[in-house]
Amino acid sequence: MKYQVQDRNGAMVMMKKRVTNIDPSLPTYIRLPGNPIPRSWAFTIMKMQPLQQDLPPLPGSRTLQVPSILDADLTTFGNDYAAVYMDPPLLLPGEEPSPGKISFEEFSKIKVNKIIKSGFVFMWIEKEWLREIIRVTKEWGFKYVENFCWIKKNVNNRIALQPGKLFNKSKLSLLIFRIGGDVDLRHQRSPDCVFDFVQPIEPGEVSERKPDFLYQVIETMLPGAVYHPENNPEGNKLLELWAKRDQRRTGWTTLVENHQL
Repeated sequence: MKYQVQDRNGAMVMMKKRVTNIDPSLPTYIRLPGNPIPRSWAFTIMKMQPLQQDLPPLPGSRTLQVPSILDADLTTFGNDYAAVYMDPPLLLPGEEPSPGKISFEEFSKIKVNKIIKSGFVFMWIEKEWLREIIRVTKEWGFKYVENFCWIKKNVNNRIALQPGKLFNKSKLSLLIFRIGGDVDLRHQRSPDCVFDFVQPIEPGEVSERKPDFLYQVIETMLPGAVYHPENNPEGNKLLELWAKRDQRRTGWTTLVENHQL
């Protein structure tokens, strides 16, 4: 491509620019050298550690195994949580039943209101269930207050396009509900969305992993619930339901179902 530009003295200069006709949305391929690959092609990104079946205790943290969260008496793990964070493995409308997945009718019977006196529920939910989840949480005694959005990205750094009924699905919502009276709350310190990559579902898991950034959001909002050696030595103010098998975090109680272990 040729074009003219004017220099500082007013003279016109003809410029040439190389233009490519390659579609930028297409994948990029890299030709690797033959085996063995030269060391110059590799670099160390981290020191790999062996997988551990029995992890050492984490201060202010509990990871508990249950056969089924729906059938468990949640009050045996505490009844005064400041926040419950959950990622229920709900079947989508019309989806065939599969191990580890639950129907919306089964989920609606969970007694979350029995373990929170004054606090919040943070719940990941597909948009197909938005209307129904508002109705059910109202029956539990909770009020909808806010939502957080995970904008999904693929490994090629493009917005994800997952099949949907009317539109492709490129985001997932974290709905926030509240019950009870006063809570030590810090707000307007976090954004209401995050761009993060979709991770492959690992064997034994029934749903994709959610961004770790949400733990920081919850802990920032509820400073009084964060683990502290003096004020909260047992770390029993934050509860996660349907946690991943390797999820451990200081200040949290995590419930993992047997099928994920």
